[in-house]
Amino acid sequence: MAGTKHKAKTQGSLRVSFLSSGGFAGLQRGAEVSEANLGDKELAQLRSLLAKVSPDAQKLETSKVARPDARQYRIDILQQGSSKALEFSDSELNEPLGKLVAFLNERAKPVPYVDSGQAKKKAPAARKR
Repeated sequence: MAGTKHKAKTQGSLRVSFLSSGGFAGLQRGAEVSEANLGDKELAQLRSLLAKVSPDAQKLETSKVARPDARQYRIDILQQGSSKALEFSDSELNEPLGKLVAFLNERAKPVPYVDSGQAKKKAPAARKR
């Protein structure tokens, strides 16, 4: 069928999950993109952006300066059976990562707060007098 957006893909499966959190308001936004929900042009753009991200992007130097209002990002990439997770903040964005974040952020929507594994201690029970 001419003009069909989702043609059979021949390069293997691709799925990218994106989560952005923090900033001044502490809001979270997320997106999941895959071959199934991207058109051919968008898929080609995503593949190009992923190819430009350094294989060592997971080993980014973390800034020693506290940035309480910095945005935090997590990108999980599943491609042809292998997976890679990238975690970084605004201060670690280089040009290729910035372009990938912009692409994914255009497709992101607000998501409910998800605790990133940092369990908060329960407040002590009030004492009876």
